[in-house]
Amino acid sequence: MARWIAGQFPAVPPGALAFPATPPNAGLARLPAYRKLFWAPLPSAPDAATLIWELEGFLGAPTQQERRMAANAELLARGGAVLMMALLTAHGATSDDALVLQIFWVLHSLVLSTVLERWIGTMDDVARCVLGVPPRRAPCSNPVLSAALSLVAACCS
Repeated sequence: MARWIAGQFPAVPPGALAFPATPPNAGLARLPAYRKLFWAPLPSAPDAATLIWELEGFLGAPTQQERRMAANAELLARGGAVLMMALLTAHGATSDDALVLQIFWVLHSLVLSTVLERWIGTMDDVARCVLGVPPRRAPCSNPVLSAALSLVAACCS
């Protein structure tokens, strides 16, 4: 790997994982929710809903595809998928449907708007985590179940 980085090999060594380019700086670190989500203990369900609402605005507000993809790439590179899985594990079984649907929306946005190489093998973990939510919510509502299936289908395509 070190020889490839130094330019002594023309192609990536077999089995090596590397980012194709550095993630863009789309402004995630400037959001007020950034420090609370990424550098503080895991928030409670009501606080998480407010903070994720801010992330939804950050990811969904850009109308140009390039900016939306840059925002999603930055969130993924900073650990957004792992953070969303931690929130699902902590609050997925007991919180309101609204919070679970918010988390699913963020993950779905990441899946649809980022290149597969950026996931570095975590997409399977996201699919497993999402599929684990409906059985823990008894009874599981139709919106949560359909959102989970839609997200897993996006992961598989």
